[in-house]
Amino acid sequence: MGGGAILPGVSTADWRAKAFDVLSDATKQMITVGSGIVTATAIFSKDLPAIGRGWVMASWIFLTLSVIFGCFVLFNISGQLLKAANNGALLPTIATAGIRFFSILQILVFGAGVALVFVFGAYALFNPAPPPAPTTVNCVVSPTPRPTPPPAPASLPTPVPQPAPTPIPK
Repeated sequence: MGGGAILPGVSTADWRAKAFDVLSDATKQMITVGSGIVTATAIFSKDLPAIGRGWVMASWIFLTLSVIFGCFVLFNISGQLLKAANNGALLPTIATAGIRFFSILQILVFGAGVALVFVFGAYALFNPAPPPAPTTVNCVVSPTPRPTPPPAPASLPTPVPQPAPTPIPK
């Protein structure tokens, strides 16, 4: 094979572009999954047993760091491609120190964050929260005046007694 091609008809530049695409996509996937785990556990955090909240808090910290390091990877990829575009003699590579450093950090803290979520899940599964204590509720009801019944419907008017007519003298 000549001309630096790995496969006939495919240039080295195509492989470099594909490497950047794959790295960028993998980084975005870890950012998405890390953000999703933090969001899902935060939404249901009120339902989490208090006994293992330290584990889930630690996983949030690690996964948030993973998201931040993933952003740094994407920034470094952009910078590397911009440098190569501005300097035609420079070939872009994903093996630069910045890209490698932040990629390794992202992978390590992502793995640690996911592992902590599993530790929390196992801890919560095998150490169930104690049943809640019964709650006593005291209700104070203030007396309210009884409503007066409505008047009975009006029936026919009762006739008023009239005095008897007096006889007329004859």
